[in-house]
Amino acid sequence: MSLRGAAVRVGGRSLWSGVDLEVGAGEFTAVLGPNGVGKSTLIKVVLGILPTAAGEVRVLGEAPGRAGHRIGYLPQRRNVDPSLRIRGIDVVRMGLDGDRWGVPLPLPLRFSARRRAARDRIAEVIDLVGASAYAHRPLGECSGGQQQRLLIAQALVRRPELLLLDEPLDSLDLSHQGGVAALLGRICRAEGVSVVMVAHDVNPILPWLDRVLYLAEGAAAAGPPQQVITTQTLSRLYGAPVEVLRAGDGRLVVVGGGHGAGGGEVMVTTMSLTDTYPVWSWNPVTDLRAMWAFPFMVNAFRAGTVVAILAGVIGWYMVLRWQSFADHTLAQVSFPGAACATLLGITPVVGYFAFCVGAALVIAAIPRAGQGGSGQEAALTGTVQAFGLACGFLFVALYKGFLGGINSLLFGSFLGITTTQVAVLTAVAAATLAMLALIARPLLFASVDPDVAAVRGVPVRVLSVAFLVLLGTATAATSQITGTLLVFALLVMPAATAQQLTARPAAGLAVSVLVGLAVTWTGLIAAYYSPYSIGFFVTTFALGVYALARLARVLAQALARRAPASVRLSGSAV
Repeated sequence: MSLRGAAVRVGGRSLWSGVDLEVGAGEFTAVLGPNGVGKSTLIKVVLGILPTAAGEVRVLGEAPGRAGHRIGYLPQRRNVDPSLRIRGIDVVRMGLDGDRWGVPLPLPLRFSARRRAARDRIAEVIDLVGASAYAHRPLGECSGGQQQRLLIAQALVRRPELLLLDEPLDSLDLSHQGGVAALLGRICRAEGVSVVMVAHDVNPILPWLDRVLYLAEGAAAAGPPQQVITTQTLSRLYGAPVEVLRAGDGRLVVVGGGHGAGGGEVMVTTMSLTDTYPVWSWNPVTDLRAMWAFPFMVNAFRAGTVVAILAGVIGWYMVLRWQSFADHTLAQVSFPGAACATLLGITPVVGYFAFCVGAALVIAAIPRAGQGGSGQEAALTGTVQAFGLACGFLFVALYKGFLGGINSLLFGSFLGITTTQVAVLTAVAAATLAMLALIARPLLFASVDPDVAAVRGVPVRVLSVAFLVLLGTATAATSQITGTLLVFALLVMPAATAQQLTARPAAGLAVSVLVGLAVTWTGLIAAYYSPYSIGFFVTTFALGVYALARLARVLAQALARRAPASVRLSGSAV
């Protein structure tokens, strides 16, 4: 969204002019200023409801009013009648199909692919805003904070690229203001949605802001909060002395010394620029309780635990069988799978599993030759990888909507993992581990010595195909947490670490799972308390553990070599 030299007049009076503002993808921008300066008017200009008197306004590359289907909008606080008997989930659904003519079709069309996709999306966005517990309650019986979360879900249900919020924190108490602000900030970061929000009090949202637009006395100033909210800038805007003071705890206090040239009100507020994300207090009990108060974090830990166990076991066999390149290809293929599912209007989970398992069957078409595989297998694997990536970018190009989660597909995310996804992951992991347990002993035999295993009657070829299918299933599950580009973090490094530490199969499997759980849990905690992707932390922690294990093994080998030498020297002396 961009405004260049924009000006607006209402009723013959100029509200503001010379407004220059650039809002990039995934940025959080606040529109600040005293009452009556035209903050809500700016939102209406962006929506195309009001025209500009001068300048240029572009919204998602188009003129205002032309990209309404790509915008989520939450107007100023609406008074909900306590007697309103419309469920919150139905209010959210209105944001998805409330603009369509007619009534929903009866059975059996209610169970069509489109209807299932719609139900899944509604459940996903309700879970995302943490409103699952009261979504089926009449909206009029919900508290103000609960109503606001449901209305935000309604604005998000169509996967907008731009979210316009007009004073969404108004009339909420402090606790609900902080919760809604944190929710908006995390949606902005994780989903890549640009947020433009009108606010009176900047305190609740300041930790999440990238820039502010400050309107006063018909003029405007835009930029990072640290540059705009200064004595010099605000004094210039108001045409009167305005002091920005820093308190001893790092908070800023904005104090107006009087009225501006136009008689406008000077906004007085306090704000903190020190903390941009939740801060670890070094009280683990308090910190974990605060983090697990969010349903999406509870689901993230559940899903992460399931995936870490599955990846730890499957990954140990994969490293043993020298099939890391095959896993890398399957991870890449999960990206076009998710993109294709989005294009077809179904849940990305289906695409993950369908493409990964399908690619595994294609790779299995070439028989392996020995423990390290064959040149033909490597060539086919590379071909599948290149073709899969090409298909992924084709599906992204064909998709006419907004694929806001593309960063999550590639690099991982924990915001938005639903309870349904956790249940599906658990069921898939249980079935996969049960199948692996059934073939574990002959698979180990075939992995270590395939020729002898074949002579002993072990179906080496069948086991190879079966393992690749299981590997594809595990890769699909893991990619949903780490992203397609970082799946090695959970499937390779914990297993490689375990094989550095022990040569015993049972102990190696246990160590692989424990390392996977450790890096997943610590990665989730680190990602919650920072703006960076979980994939970065999981990969970094896993690499660090592997490096320590490798160093420990090198030192142990060096000590073992020195010990016999010492014995020989002692014998010579005698």
